[in-house]
Amino acid sequence: MQVFFSDQAFLDMEGVREYFDEVAPHKTDEIVLSIVDRVFLLEEYPLSGPEEPFLKSIGLDRRFLVEGNYKIIYRIEDNIYITQVFDARQDPLKMVDNENAQPI
Repeated sequence: MQVFFSDQAFLDMEGVREYFDEVAPHKTDEIVLSIVDRVFLLEEYPLSGPEEPFLKSIGLDRRFLVEGNYKIIYRIEDNIYITQVFDARQDPLKMVDNENAQPI
């Protein structure tokens, strides 16, 4: 399986980079690379992340991995699609809004 990032996931990663560039520039690359490294483990172990319970409760079949304060939300079809990289310190309703903004 291959891993693909949605537009939302790219925006989220850009936001992570911008945030750390501002508050801890010496940590930016380390944080971003740790998220990316975690994502690409999914190529070999796509079922390694548990189901995302909040999204499942509204009928969305998503899984997640945790890296630091971030939830890497993904779905499995013929490939793996990273739908968002969500800062878990935020209101989980934002996670729903991000999923609903995804193209089908």
